[in-house]
Amino acid sequence: MTEIVKVGKKGQITLPKKIRDKEDLNEGDLLEVKDMGEGGIFISKVDKKREIETAFRLLGKATNFSDTEEVVDYCRKVRSEVFEEWKESS
Repeated sequence: MTEIVKVGKKGQITLPKKIRDKEDLNEGDLLEVKDMGEGGIFISKVDKKREIETAFRLLGKATNFSDTEEVVDYCRKVRSEVFEEWKESS
C-alpha cells in the first residue's frame, strides 16, 4: 500500500488511517525512522518486547548460557557493577 503524505511546518506527517489500522498503530506507539539515502526513508514500528527478547536470545547465544534465567542473572550482575562504578566516580 502506498500513500502520499505532506510534511507539515514542524516536520510532522500524518499517517493515513488505512495504514494505521492495517499496522495496528496507536497514539503513543514508537516508530523508527531510517534515512536510506538518496531521498529514501524507511519507517517501522518499534516493538520493545520483541527487541528485548531478541537481545536476550543473542546474549544467551554469545555467552553460551543454558537458559533465560542465567541471562537475567548476568544482566543483573552487570547492572550492579555499572551502578557501583557510577557511585564511585560521583
